[in-house]
Amino acid sequence: MHVIVGGVGLSLGAVGPRASGSLLPTEGWQPRDSTADSKLWWAFQKTLANEAAAYQAPPAGEASRLVLFGDSITERLRGTSLGQPKQEALDDGLQGMVNATFRTRWPVLQLHGVSGDVAEPDLLWRITEGGELSPQMAADPRLLMSLLIGTNDIGRMNKTAADTHKSVVAVARALLAGSRGRLLIIALLPRAPSHFDIGFGDGTRIDWAARLHETNALLAQSTRSLGSEFGAGRVAFANCTDLPFRGKNSFHVNLRTMPDRVHPNRRGWRQLYDKCLKHELKHLERRATLISSNSHLEQLSIQCYNAA
Repeated sequence: MHVIVGGVGLSLGAVGPRASGSLLPTEGWQPRDSTADSKLWWAFQKTLANEAAAYQAPPAGEASRLVLFGDSITERLRGTSLGQPKQEALDDGLQGMVNATFRTRWPVLQLHGVSGDVAEPDLLWRITEGGELSPQMAADPRLLMSLLIGTNDIGRMNKTAADTHKSVVAVARALLAGSRGRLLIIALLPRAPSHFDIGFGDGTRIDWAARLHETNALLAQSTRSLGSEFGAGRVAFANCTDLPFRGKNSFHVNLRTMPDRVHPNRRGWRQLYDKCLKHELKHLERRATLISSNSHLEQLSIQCYNAA
């Protein structure tokens, strides 16, 4: 089977996606300008690929396996940055927050976030070439995935809203085309100008409010298109932008939940989960369970018919 993802051809077989005639970076590609960061990136990416390879589908009666794909916003839930301890995240208790929220419902959880990553090429490469969507994941019809990526496409690469949207959709399409799982696309979170932004030290200021609003509006539209392409029960869009991160107006963020203006802290993540993600993920999981049950009943009916 051959599909087009963000202008890139993917050959999809039993082992999941593999780039074919790809525009994606291959030999010699470095995801960071800094050599030290690049070495850390590759080492950590190998760790994530190994975790994906160890994935096991749940037996009947157990909760779906949940995999969160993203950047530093997601990686901080591990208490790390590029696989190295991130003291700020450790002191904030983000790992305990994960145990008290996500893992109470989905005990087997994989966190595939890499600090500084953009949707394309970084995360797209990790999925299509780097082994983070393993054959075991791809074959599991109850696989539950979330995608929160794109803020660095704007902040690090100064992509337009249209180009950021295109990159995020390329990743979403790769996840859906390369697996049988369900995907929750999460709207880019509010953000304010900070030292993380390209050109910030030179006085450049990104209009985050406008860029994010346009990007998220496009993502909402594309999620509906992806539903038509892959099945409405396989993909959903969660816009969690207003709560809990909005500040006094659209140009500010709530520093109590996003103190560095980019990354949610423990309080922010807790509200993000309680008020938005928990409900959206449960809804997707119910769809997956229902479809799996119906498929099992159909197989039993066929067996009974043949036996008769």
